[in-house]
Amino acid sequence: MMKRYAITIPRVRSHLKDLTKRKMNIIQSPSPNFSRSSHGKTVVMIHKTLGLMPGTLYWLQSRQSQASSQYLITKKGVIYQLAKNTDTAWHAGRIYNPSDRAKKVMLKTNWGTYMNPNKYCIGIENEALLGEPITPEQLKANIWLFKRLKEDVKVLFDGSPSHFLTHRDTSSYKPDMEDWRFSILEGVANELPNTDCKVVLDNWGQFRSEIINGQIVISRRPDDTIE
Repeated sequence: MMKRYAITIPRVRSHLKDLTKRKMNIIQSPSPNFSRSSHGKTVVMIHKTLGLMPGTLYWLQSRQSQASSQYLITKKGVIYQLAKNTDTAWHAGRIYNPSDRAKKVMLKTNWGTYMNPNKYCIGIENEALLGEPITPEQLKANIWLFKRLKEDVKVLFDGSPSHFLTHRDTSSYKPDMEDWRFSILEGVANELPNTDCKVVLDNWGQFRSEIINGQIVISRRPDDTIE
């Protein structure tokens, strides 16, 4: 009788379990606050609006604000697009005491000064007041958008953590969003479930696997079928 080794597949975290089931849509809500750009977008930067809907959307669409971003994600996870990925949105033009993380990816001019981050960053505003945490719906939307931007052939963002910044990385007086950044990166990395344990074997050819009642069941092949 063959021995069987069962590896239980854990449930995906509750705030991510229906990520692939939920259909995401982007609502086009153009803002006049943008410039044409010839620079490829290599960095994605997240922000807090420090205001609530619908006022924060109206503000980003107002000429008076002189501010915008490529995207706005509400607490309910609704995604608005205010500027094209290929254009320059006005969300991170001021540089003040940038972090070491930011310095590694910030571009410089021919004169050695830092280039305006708007030129190469895609900005994602998130509806939130100071100190408010990310909502489960926002997290799902941010993870989905992160993946979409990574897979967009017109965007140079490679999905690496080093190129995923918060506004505080380029301007140290901006709100702390490290928890947000960590949650999004963790969500991207853990979108598919991992196993509870690892099995290290010298010769995988002597085993076969099948899924029975939600478990990966590994059993030894009969001796006459081992290659």
